[in-house]
Amino acid sequence: MIRILGIIMLVFSSLIVFFFVVKRAPLKVDHLWAGFLSEKGFFNILVSFLKRTINSMFILLRDVDVLYYSIFIIAGVVGLAVHPFFFAFHLMDVLRLE
Repeated sequence: MIRILGIIMLVFSSLIVFFFVVKRAPLKVDHLWAGFLSEKGFFNILVSFLKRTINSMFILLRDVDVLYYSIFIIAGVVGLAVHPFFFAFHLMDVLRLE
């Protein structure tokens, strides 16, 4: 029963992180992708894409809220794989009032 509830919690946590990043990411990384369409040549486009993608991930992981919600997924996976005690991290969301 705990395993089924853990899988459900992991799915919902993943949806929370996905929708939060979809909402927040364009605002954080739009300056990185400004000149991407003006690149010439396949190799230059590929290298530029990889560099901008890695930089975008680092910028997003420096955001405290994105990092906090990403830890939700990690806690869910560790809760399923190791011990259900790690699902207790999800209770911290109750303490996060604004």
